[in-house]
Amino acid sequence: MPAESAYATAKELLSVKPRPTAVICTNQRVLFALLRAVHEAKLSYPSELSIVTFDDSPWNEYVRPTLTTVVQPIYEMGRCAFNMLLARMRPDLNEKPPTPEGIKLLQAELKIRESTAEPYE
Repeated sequence: MPAESAYATAKELLSVKPRPTAVICTNQRVLFALLRAVHEAKLSYPSELSIVTFDDSPWNEYVRPTLTTVVQPIYEMGRCAFNMLLARMRPDLNEKPPTPEGIKLLQAELKIRESTAEPYE
């Protein structure tokens, strides 16, 4: 999604009534667009809007409030993708044939920081 489209979408999202209480940003471009729209709307997070993003950029913990992040196992994702591709290209190199579904579940980590409201207890 181009930056201006992400920004326009974020502005539109923040203008609906009732306004969402949380937004999950799928990438850094969407996050920056949302943060700009939040700032311009004079909203604060997490008191008025919880924000979660993907991929833990080093600066996520330095932005104030710090950003809650879903950390994906990027290295493992690449390794699995390579092995699946290799298995399809050279089945003679594998002890086991690849699964027909080609699905492997990898563990992500949720780093809870200040951009999300306190969980209910």
